[in-house]
Amino acid sequence: MDKKVKITLAVAGGIAVLIGFIYYLKNNAIKLMDMTYRFQNFKLKRASLTNVEVTSEVVLTNPSQLAFTITGYDVNVQFQGVNVVNLKRGDSNILVPSNSSVTIPFDVQFDPRQVGSSLLPLFLDVFVNKTSSEKFKLRYIGTISAKYGIVGISNIPIDYTYEMN
Repeated sequence: MDKKVKITLAVAGGIAVLIGFIYYLKNNAIKLMDMTYRFQNFKLKRASLTNVEVTSEVVLTNPSQLAFTITGYDVNVQFQGVNVVNLKRGDSNILVPSNSSVTIPFDVQFDPRQVGSSLLPLFLDVFVNKTSSEKFKLRYIGTISAKYGIVGISNIPIDYTYEMN
């Protein structure tokens, strides 16, 4: 076998391996869109006329065969359909192992006076007076960004609603 044939075969083999690797990464990246998440352990830490603190945890389950790192998120927190706070971070470094789950603390703090005059009476009834039987909705909606090695993926959707009474 002459030298040109050997070089051609080596280059073709290298290209085939590279294409296979890219295909593997792409398929696992697509699985990220099927990532499951759930919020749990909602606790009202503090409630006053000027400050509300809610603690919770988000459990992310990675269906992919590759571990990934959450590099950022942009999540709006809504109370009864009104945005109360935007949680945005672009410098996260949260490792999510392959085919497993990770629990991440997720705390929200906001000023109820900023919620709007239409929701302030409901807020007072639910948290301060404790006279309302109406369920209120806390919704998390936004996106996360992740990275497999050097491959970045953005706009992975998050949309979760929690009802409390």
